Amino acid sequence: MTKMRSAGLIKFVLFLDLILVLTVLGMSGADILNSKPIFGIKTVPPLGALILLLSAWLLRRAAKESAHEDPLEFITTRGHVVRLLAIGFVGIAFATSLRTVLIPPTFGDLGHYRGAAIEEAKALRVPNYLGQEACKGCHEVQAHDHDVGAHTRISCETCHGPGSRHSEVMTAASKDPSNAPAESGLSWNREDHVCLRCHRDLFSRPRQFPRIDKDKHFALVGVKDKDTRCRACHDPHRPFGLSKTPTSSTFHPRIRHCRECHTGKLTVSLERPGSHPVAFRCRQCHAEVAADLKKKSHASIHCSTCHVYIPESQDHGRMTKSGDNRLCGLCHRAGDFRVEGGPPTIDFVAHLEEVRDEGDPTDCVSCHWADFIHDSRENLK
Repeated sequence: MTKMRSAGLIKFVLFLDLILVLTVLGMSGADILNSKPIFGIKTVPPLGALILLLSAWLLRRAAKESAHEDPLEFITTRGHVVRLLAIGFVGIAFATSLRTVLIPPTFGDLGHYRGAAIEEAKALRVPNYLGQEACKGCHEVQAHDHDVGAHTRISCETCHGPGSRHSEVMTAASKDPSNAPAESGLSWNREDHVCLRCHRDLFSRPRQFPRIDKDKHFALVGVKDKDTRCRACHDPHRPFGLSKTPTSSTFHPRIRHCRECHTGKLTVSLERPGSHPVAFRCRQCHAEVAADLKKKSHASIHCSTCHVYIPESQDHGRMTKSGDNRLCGLCHRAGDFRVEGGPPTIDFVAHLEEVRDEGDPTDCVSCHWADFIHDSRENLK
């Protein structure tokens, strides 16, 4: 009777051990099929340890209940089935437990990789480019000029270079002024090649894009010193002296040029067909203003010299109109680099002190609009 009870207990434990093995296999399979482990290290290893204990007890009990005195002899003769199951149990428990231990805690949080890898990469390498908002925190005046200037869609670090080192050295200097650095930490410089990188006159660039041939440009605005830098006239944050943001300027269809279609006829004059579109010249829509301009001292200046077209798509853009003195100053600001006989130059501050009464406007066009440039379309109708 005792041997029958022992045999029943062995069978029960063997059955329980088998159920646990199947459970661990199922849990491990679920962890393998999912990108993020479902059960993980807190569940599978304890069950694996339980399997090991039950298997060890099962071997010991079965050997003890056998008719042989030596348990090893029992295992090597009639206990081969038990031995095989025990080895399988031990192997499965060890493999599944080891796999669970080796899976990183954040594996599968964001995909089939460690979720913590992203934050670890950020901590190891500080980004070089900080973004425009980081610049605005300290450079409020420049940020305002930039937002209303023609470069509003160009990020600060496009011209100034990565800002991480600049932020680091200037933050350290603000905490301890005695450690003020000799350099700002920016990789940019004031040489013209920074501007010409985008604005050099290349045939491959769109006609609407501001392009210059440096020699021709200097001849137009009366610059004698060929080493004069762009910054002598143009503030890079507000290069055309716009008085409002480009996006609030007048909506305007794209200005097309003949050579956009007639690429092989650049030196040939062709008769315009009757069905040909006419929107190729400013005077075709602004005839009154164009006629008035011919009577003024700015008659030789093309409209787009002052009215900058900023494209927004293939079909339309914005036409700027500014009364800011900085626009007029591009040609008329006095400077040692100006050539004699060029456009008239003036010291704006001294001029205003001389002719302006209290309460009078300070912009150029309020006084010189109709006399020197052109009258408005409303007044000419």
